[in-house]
Amino acid sequence: LPPIPPTWLGSNLEYYVFVALIQLGYKPGVDFAYQTDFDGGRLDKGGGVADFKIFNPRVILLPAGWYWHRRTTNQRAHDALQRVQYEGQGWRVEFPQEDDVLNNARDTVRRCIQGNYGKGPIGV
Repeated sequence: LPPIPPTWLGSNLEYYVFVALIQLGYKPGVDFAYQTDFDGGRLDKGGGVADFKIFNPRVILLPAGWYWHRRTTNQRAHDALQRVQYEGQGWRVEFPQEDDVLNNARDTVRRCIQGNYGKGPIGV
């Protein structure tokens, strides 16, 4: 995995997904957006933030690390709610799991984009 630059503001897991997207030929700001507000973002009730929004195909990637996404029932419920919210707006939602990204980020991201990753917000 590439070293994380000191200027990177996201999580390590998000950085590896970002690099994998670039390795797969996706251009930031053209083919995908990072940390995109939905329905007002984190500050508005019912709003959220999509970690990665890929424009074609319409896919949202929400990298699911152990710390932020899988420790508690409330965190898993929040992720499931985000999935419903984004899918209701016509996006397919994928939750690349931390262990898969760390093992092979490019293959994991590719499978998510193609729609054959098959793991949800709680790792099933």
